[in-house]
Amino acid sequence: MHNAQLVEAIMRDYSADPHRLRLDPLPLLPRTMSDVARWSDDYHLADLLAPCQKLADRQQERMSTRLETSEAQSARADEALVGLGLASSLAGLLSGYSRRGAGSQPLQQEPGDDTSDTKRRNT
Repeated sequence: MHNAQLVEAIMRDYSADPHRLRLDPLPLLPRTMSDVARWSDDYHLADLLAPCQKLADRQQERMSTRLETSEAQSARADEALVGLGLASSLAGLLSGYSRRGAGSQPLQQEPGDDTSDTKRRNT
């Protein structure tokens, strides 16, 4: 039975006998368990509760499956981001080593050189 069929069965059962769910006759302060049992015997709800429980169980299973899928996707995304981080770090190191190996050395200024960046900025 599909979920839509379960919902239809629940609605049909409730519509056929709506007074079963009225809680007016419930004793306000049941004195004994036999008072509660007597009230329960007057309102037979097992046939209505069974499809409700089945529907709730199915929804719980669907939520659990979706949660597992979501957790697996998050784990894969985490692994991909760590991999990208490591790859970019490695690319930066390789780029630095290749520049240095190609002979491009950082510019060094001679002591007393008047063309320093500091003097150019101040003028």
